[in-house]
Amino acid sequence: MTIVGIIISVIVGTIALIFWFSTYVAKKYGLNPGDQHSQLKNKFRPTDYGYVVDQEDLDKKVKEVFDSYSKTQRKQLKNVRIMTSGENRIDKFINGDKKVMFGEYRSAILLYPNNLFPHNKNKMEFMEHFESLIRHEIAHHFGMTEEEILKNQKRLKITK
Repeated sequence: MTIVGIIISVIVGTIALIFWFSTYVAKKYGLNPGDQHSQLKNKFRPTDYGYVVDQEDLDKKVKEVFDSYSKTQRKQLKNVRIMTSGENRIDKFINGDKKVMFGEYRSAILLYPNNLFPHNKNKMEFMEHFESLIRHEIAHHFGMTEEEILKNQKRLKITK
């Protein structure tokens, strides 16, 4: 085999590996690359808490919040994916205390609605908390730190 053949084999193998890995990740997390707002493994457990929230409710609230921003802000949010996950997320901090995550921003907004259920008495309260969570993570997209968000909760319409 010539050196050119070896190089071509390595390139083809690398492309195949990348394709396999991206397909694996998409299947594992239920991603639909064409959707701006998509869900990840829809495993919500609302019946455990006496009220029902389904993916349609969550999608409707995401759209409602998105539409409430100004035209300029919506343009800046145009390419930001907002995804809901049925997974529960708990992050450990350096001091060993566990903190439950409700959402995070890392070039996309990832929300963990399952973690909200134990903190709300009914669907209305849940949806208000979910809206605040969306606004909180969008504030991170616009460059605000946790401290800035906490100081400006009222102006950002974040209630909890």
